[in-house]
Amino acid sequence: MSSQPITGQRILVTGGAGTIGSALVDLLVDADAEVLVLDNFVRGLRANLSGAADRAGGRLTVARATGSSSSRAISTTGTWSAS
Repeated sequence: MSSQPITGQRILVTGGAGTIGSALVDLLVDADAEVLVLDNFVRGLRANLSGAADRAGGRLTVARATGSSSSRAISTTGTWSAS
């Protein structure tokens, strides 16, 4: 298995404001990746991302997803950038 550096990569994390997703976001931000979090915030909390946001230096964007699991497309109601 080959490993690729994460530094500078753009990575989408769905459910990134939840417990497991936010832990992944923390790791990715610490590895200098550019992270987009897409979450509906039904169970996830914006507070779960505060540590990563403080360290991200503009490399973290959070978008609230709207729609249902039966939707073919997910729209976002806006984005929040940590910068």
